[in-house]
Amino acid sequence: MLPLPPLCEQKKINQMVKKIFHYVDDVENNKQCVFEMEQLIRSKILDLAIRGKLVPQNQDDEPASVLLER
Repeated sequence: MLPLPPLCEQKKINQMVKKIFHYVDDVENNKQCVFEMEQLIRSKILDLAIRGKLVPQNQDDEPASVLLER
């Protein structure tokens, strides 16, 4: 035999479990959104780095084409 709590307590437990699962679903959805945002940020930072817009550029520096010729 397995002892069970009274029916009213079972209903309260059921409500709490549903509420907790709702929170778990929210966390899972937010985790996916954060992952997608991280990928977009990485892509944007790489794009800015390739175009030389992450740090101030020195006007006295030679162009890349001159450096490549050497």
